[in-house]
Amino acid sequence: MLTGVCKRDDLIAIVAPSSPFNKKLLLDAITKMEEHGFKFIYNERIFERSWEMIDYLVGSPQERAKEIMQYFKNPKVKVIIAARGGYGANLVAEYLDYDLISKNPKIFVGFSDLTFLLNAINKNSKLTTFHGPMLGSYRFLSMSEFDFNLLISVLKNPLFNIITSFNLDDIMNPESIEGTIIGGNLTLLTNLLGTSYDVSYKNKILFIEDTNEPPYKIHRSLVHLKQAGKFDSVKAIIFGEMLACGVNSKILFDILEKLQVKVPILTNFPAGHGERNVIIPIGGSCTIDIDSKKILMRGC
Repeated sequence: MLTGVCKRDDLIAIVAPSSPFNKKLLLDAITKMEEHGFKFIYNERIFERSWEMIDYLVGSPQERAKEIMQYFKNPKVKVIIAARGGYGANLVAEYLDYDLISKNPKIFVGFSDLTFLLNAINKNSKLTTFHGPMLGSYRFLSMSEFDFNLLISVLKNPLFNIITSFNLDDIMNPESIEGTIIGGNLTLLTNLLGTSYDVSYKNKILFIEDTNEPPYKIHRSLVHLKQAGKFDSVKAIIFGEMLACGVNSKILFDILEKLQVKVPILTNFPAGHGERNVIIPIGGSCTIDIDSKKILMRGC
C-alpha cells in the first residue's frame, strides 16, 4: 500500500529517529533537493545532540516517535525521510501508532539503523517502505546522477519501476525469481529476531547489506538467521555492498553453501553504505531476470 505522487507544494518531512548528524550536510542536501521543486519541514529539535546525557541519541524515544506520527497525520506531508542512522530506531518502534500509519500512508525512507522501522512499519501497517538515501548521510551529496534520479523518480511516484543490471559472475544458483523484497542491514535484521517487529521471510526475496563488520561477525549473523529458520523458505538473497566487511562474493557464496542455502544468491547489488545506494521498496515487488541480467523492483 502506497500514497500517491509527491507534487509541487507537497512537503517532505525530515525526522531523526537514531543518532545525531552533521547539520550542514543535511542543510546542503535540502538545498540540492529544493532545486528539484521539493519543499521541506522539520522540527529544530532534530539538531539536539543527546538525550539525558546519552550522546548517541537525538532526544527521547517518545519525542522521536511523536514527531514521526505528527508527519504521518499531516495531509500536506507526502514523504518522510530520516536524517541518518546510527542507533536508536528500535527504541522508537514501540511508540508508533501503526493503525494510524496504515490509514495515512506516506513514502518513508531510510536505511542502516532505520532497517528496524522499515520492517516494523511494513509488517504492522502494510505500508511499503523504502530502503534508501538519507539527507544527513555523508554520501548523499556525492551520490551518482543515476541513483539520485532514481530517488527523485520514486519520491515523485512510489510506483516507479526501479531497474538495475547485474553480472552473472555475481550470482550463485542462477534462476529467474519473482517475489516480495524485504530486508536491510544484517545487524539490524538479527536484532529484529525474537521481537514482535520481526517479519516473515517465507517466499520473500531477502536483501542484506552491512558495514564495518569483520568476516566472522557477518558469518555469525548469517548462521543466526539460518538457525532461526529464516532461510528455510526464502526465495532468493540479494547482498548489497558489504563496505569494509572483508567479505566478497566468493566468501559469501562459500558461507551460504556450507549452510546449505540453495536458493539464488546475488552479490554486489549497488545499495547500502558504499558509493551507491539504489532505493529499494521494502514490501514491494522484485523480479530477478537471469536472461536480461536485470532486477526490477516496484512499490505496491
